[in-house]
Amino acid sequence: PYTTLFRSHQTACEDGPGPRILAAFCSALLACDRTKQACEYYENEMLPKGVLPDAMLTNSLVKAAALCGNMVLAKRLSDVAANARPTVSGGSNTSGSDLQRHAILIKAYGRDGNLSGASEVVARLKESGTPVTSLIHNCYLDACVHCGDMAAAGKQFDEMKRVGLIDVVGYNTMLKSHLSRGRPDDARTLLQEMAACGLQANKVTFNELLHARVVAKDAKGVWTLIDDMQKAGVHANSVTCSILLKSLTIHSPPRDVKRVMGLIEDIEESMDEVLLSSAIEACIRIKQLDRLSELMRRHKQKGGLRNLAAPAYGSMIKAYGQAGNMVRVHEIGRASCR
Repeated sequence: PYTTLFRSHQTACEDGPGPRILAAFCSALLACDRTKQACEYYENEMLPKGVLPDAMLTNSLVKAAALCGNMVLAKRLSDVAANARPTVSGGSNTSGSDLQRHAILIKAYGRDGNLSGASEVVARLKESGTPVTSLIHNCYLDACVHCGDMAAAGKQFDEMKRVGLIDVVGYNTMLKSHLSRGRPDDARTLLQEMAACGLQANKVTFNELLHARVVAKDAKGVWTLIDDMQKAGVHANSVTCSILLKSLTIHSPPRDVKRVMGLIEDIEESMDEVLLSSAIEACIRIKQLDRLSELMRRHKQKGGLRNLAAPAYGSMIKAYGQAGNMVRVHEIGRASCR
């Protein structure tokens, strides 16, 4: 707990905190998700005393600063780590940690819409002589897409292919970009190119394509993709099923409803609350609460549906109440009180 942590820090500081105590407390703040406090602690307590964190703590602080929107601190930490050895033991500035730190900065600049900042990070990394890995290339490609600069994204994508560092992640990023801009033909072309390169589409690839087909209300396209997915040996997951559930309406053919429910039964992971909520909404929408009851019964036998939040129970109580099924209303009410 944060209060206990603070008291322990006060006790440790009575004799004057050493570098290890300062670094340990900062790490503990991060472990407690006190990202802003950790950044402030570094600036107010560690930096004035010349205490530099090790590579692991530096990366964590860079990420924390980026999440807080403090890009000045994030960049300063990255620069310090690149030009000085840490004074607190427990890690070292290996090339791997350097790359991770740069990746964090590139992602953060991309989220902020600052492509020039992300470009500067990449340029600085190249100037240092450190080999640019697929991780950095993918982060920068994502930043280009996130910032809406498709010319830069296209140039980066071509560069990745030229140096032989293109992978499924890069293709998925470009594919998602084409779909979000309403260019399904470009997405299909990219999928064909991906296969020609010997890269196997994964769950992310198919889920992005499925979502686009559902938004376009293309039921035939949806099931063609599911067939392609199964032929490729890629199994549906909870995200796939949630997307498919959103496609069901009161006018959906019974075979489509049955097939979606069958896919839910076949997923490898347990049914989580997000998927359950999607199933509840779909069953209410298509007015087939019997399917919901059966689905819940089967997953309860598998050990799922534990510790559901109040909204999920509320939705089910409302649905069965509207259907006049008071037996189920009372059953769910009792289950929610356990």
